[in-house]
Amino acid sequence: MEHIYVPPDRVFGRFEQELRKEDTIIEPNEYHKVFATGATFNVLDTDWVISNFMDASKKDLVKKLPFKMREQRVLIYSKEHQTNIDIKNTYNGLPTTIKATKPTELLHEAFKNLPVLPEENRVSQKKRQDVEKLLKFVTLNEQARMFYQNALSDNVEGYQDNNIVVYDEEEPFV
Repeated sequence: MEHIYVPPDRVFGRFEQELRKEDTIIEPNEYHKVFATGATFNVLDTDWVISNFMDASKKDLVKKLPFKMREQRVLIYSKEHQTNIDIKNTYNGLPTTIKATKPTELLHEAFKNLPVLPEENRVSQKKRQDVEKLLKFVTLNEQARMFYQNALSDNVEGYQDNNIVVYDEEEPFV
């Protein structure tokens, strides 16, 4: 099997080389410094946030779409269509137009001023315990201490340690 090298492979390779030079990396901003040497990136909760599209979709989008999301390759939204999206299950060919919002809603209005998705801890209990043990051997500055305190906190209701993302075809498409 032949591997094709693309520009992102080179960038990630450079990051790996730089990260190997570091004895320890304790804080996220240490990664940010390395990434800034070869890429433009945005930091979550500093430069961007994750918006709660799911709540808005339940309110403004149609409940049942006439297609399965996993079969689609292209979703197209344009302001001219206002309440519709175009879908294609191939990368070429003509799209099919689907009404996506309830009669009184416009797509661009439905997703204005979205609330920020609440933070959820995705660290398994076992990983949390391992990191807590290791942190006893490391001196942390205030920023790093706050990062780990937040990352290891129990702020998730009903989170399961299996790291499986469940996708329900019946849910709205956003």
